[in-house]
Amino acid sequence: DVDVDSEEGRIFMANMQLGGDITFDKLKQMLTQRLYYQVQAGRYYVALSLVEAECMRAALHCQTGLPLVPDRDTIAALRTGQTLIDASTDYEPAKNFQDSTAKCCYRFLDSEVNYAPSDLSFLLRALQNNSCEKRANFFIEVRSNRRRKQTDP
Repeated sequence: DVDVDSEEGRIFMANMQLGGDITFDKLKQMLTQRLYYQVQAGRYYVALSLVEAECMRAALHCQTGLPLVPDRDTIAALRTGQTLIDASTDYEPAKNFQDSTAKCCYRFLDSEVNYAPSDLSFLLRALQNNSCEKRANFFIEVRSNRRRKQTDP
């Protein structure tokens, strides 16, 4: 889903270079090229433990204004949920589709059960190559290892 009223939506529409009305052929081209669902190559998401995140943040602070890893094209950011905690020099946020997909996948790994319809769309697109049975088994297995009470809202 593209929120055409947001800044990213306006940029998306501007990049379409439609030059007037959207014809069926133009719409078909946009959908087949999956222009909205593009993923930035070379961007990776990694879950860290609290201790690992503390070490990463210390490394980020030691390299303030400098590349994170000298002579390498390495850029990192630390976040929790929606909040960006810290980032290395030249960090740029991911596009909405890639970022939202990663966040929804981490929520799935954390056994969360409440998703907005748009979040479900991101999650299902990411997990579509796995059967429903495998997804359910994984979710139940991870959730069964939690210390907190296992109740659905």
